[in-house]
Amino acid sequence: MNWLQRLFSQPEQKPPEQAKKPVPAPGAVPPSAGPVPPSGLDSSAVADSRTEAEHHVRDVQEKTNKLAEDFARGEVNRATFIHLYQHYQQQRQAIERMLEISPEQWRQAVSQGQSIAIRREHHAKALGFSIYENSSGMPLTTLGQFDLDPALMVPMLSSYREATREIFGSRMRSTQIESGRWVCFVSGNITTLIALYNTEPAARQLQLLEETHLFFERANKPRLQQSPISVEGLVFPHEVYLT
Repeated sequence: MNWLQRLFSQPEQKPPEQAKKPVPAPGAVPPSAGPVPPSGLDSSAVADSRTEAEHHVRDVQEKTNKLAEDFARGEVNRATFIHLYQHYQQQRQAIERMLEISPEQWRQAVSQGQSIAIRREHHAKALGFSIYENSSGMPLTTLGQFDLDPALMVPMLSSYREATREIFGSRMRSTQIESGRWVCFVSGNITTLIALYNTEPAARQLQLLEETHLFFERANKPRLQQSPISVEGLVFPHEVYLT
């Protein structure tokens, strides 16, 4: 009978043991509930930085447009135009590349004050002046560092006068000589001015030079009409361009 009870009776089932949680060691840091997001700038800060960069790109484009207008008005020479245009394009491209890589660091692509340095570097500077009498073709005086050989100036002056006779109303001509320097001729009623520049002057500079020389003749007219001309009594407004 005992064996029949054992055969048909259900064995007593014990409740499953619950898995024991591991006890952390003293001083151990408990694991986090989820992955920690990578550190970085706030999305709104990145958006603000991108907006500032885009505004700066538009400012660079406006400067580029103004450069074209300045050259058209004769306020900058060709060297200044080329170097400034190159600077603006490089700055714009650098900002746009930085926007793709790291928008918050776009200011690293901006060179503060470099455009001013470019203007100063390539602005033509007057080195010296030489003034010749129209009647005799002889030099009247020299101002500044005018180191050109007078023997070379005579044929150049003669060619210039021939050209001014052929071109009605032309008072000024300029040409490049050795070492990248430029000579400019301004014809007055009594004298002719030869100006020496370190590089090509802008059209506006030449216009001011012509006005200055005509003012020189007007201020010194009584003395220039004397023969011989006394240089000691003359005033030379050209000297303001040599400082």
